[in-house]
Formats: sequence, C-alpha cells, structure tokens
Amino acid sequence: MALGVCGSAGPTGLGNELRRYLRPGEDLIWEGAPTRSFTVTSADAFVIPFSILWCSFTCFWEVSAARTGVVFAEIWGVPFLALGLYMVAGRFLYKRYQHRHTAYGVTRDRAMIVTPRSFRDQPLRGVPVIVKRSRNGRRVSMIVSTPEPESPYTFLGKRRPSQAAAARYANTGMEPLMRSAQFPFAFYEVADPDRLLAAIDRARMPSSW
Repeated sequence: MALGVCGSAGPTGLGNELRRYLRPGEDLIWEGAPTRSFTVTSADAFVIPFSILWCSFTCFWEVSAARTGVVFAEIWGVPFLALGLYMVAGRFLYKRYQHRHTAYGVTRDRAMIVTPRSFRDQPLRGVPVIVKRSRNGRRVSMIVSTPEPESPYTFLGKRRPSQAAAARYANTGMEPLMRSAQFPFAFYEVADPDRLLAAIDRARMPSSW
C-alpha cells in the first residue's frame, strides 16, 4: 500500500522504470528527479576558474601554433582545447542531460536510482545519510555514506580516486573524465525536500510500518 508521500513523477518513462525494480509487496513512498534548472556546486569554485585558465592557455597555444605554421603543434593542442571547452561549457550540458534522464525512488526498505543505462539501489536503514539543503531551502541532496573497499590499483600502478575524493566532483558534469572513480550513492538537487526527507525518515525507521 502506498503511503501518500510520493512527490512529482520522474522523467517520462523513467518513473515507470522505477516500478520495474520493485520487489513483491514493495511500493514507492516517494519518487522524483533532479531539478533541471542551472545550478553550481561547491566544487565549481575550483573547477570554473581552473577550466577558464586551461581553455585560455590552450587557445593561446593554438593561435601561436597557427601563426608559426607548425602543424604538429596545432594538432597536439586540439585534444587539450577540446578538454578545456568541455570543462567550460560541455559539462553543464552533460549534467543537464543526466538530470533529464534520471529518476529517484524511495521504498520502505531502500532508495533507488534509475537512468537509461543503469540501476542502483541502497538500503537506508543503519547507514549514515548526509543531507545538504540549498541556501534558499528549495532543493536538497541526499548522500549515503557507506564503508568503501580499498581502492584497487590501476594498470599504471596508481590507486583509483576514493569515494570521498570523487564525491567532491560528483554532480558537476566531470564524471565522464573520472570513469575509474567510485562515486557515492546520492540523490542530487531534488526540488521536493520536505517529502523526500519524510520518506527517508520512514525508510530508516528500525521497526516495520
């Protein structure tokens, strides 16, 4: 039996996708999606100026190479310029796309995240949950903090970024550049804070209800 705290439905099609993953006798007590409005995160305080400097330098490199006529230098700078353009503008388009194609759900036992290519779920009872509200209180993010295994070494002999390190750049659009990172289980920028938090509290209650 649904308990009447469901929020706004997720993106077209994805809201129904959530129900495909429900277990027998399980119901959604809340469903929603990330906001589609333009937002920045605390990590952007570093990423934005860094990306502008990166892009400015690579533009200078390309202009200088074109003036000197050194074809190899021009070709060498193209990937770095593309990376700079992505960090300046492309990542915001990626983030908007992700938000439009992500749905969140909460049942009495777990939280769920569904995208066109993936499904993740996480029990909420007995695990630390970090809640972050926007300054105006209209949006909320929920991050589940779980023990993480020791990061394995990559083929270059370096450890992959830990969950804590990756969390700084989650929801910034930088995720495609950090494919080996272990991003936390999280709902980001939900414009239904009160109902979401009420559902999370119910899902974390020790006794059945």
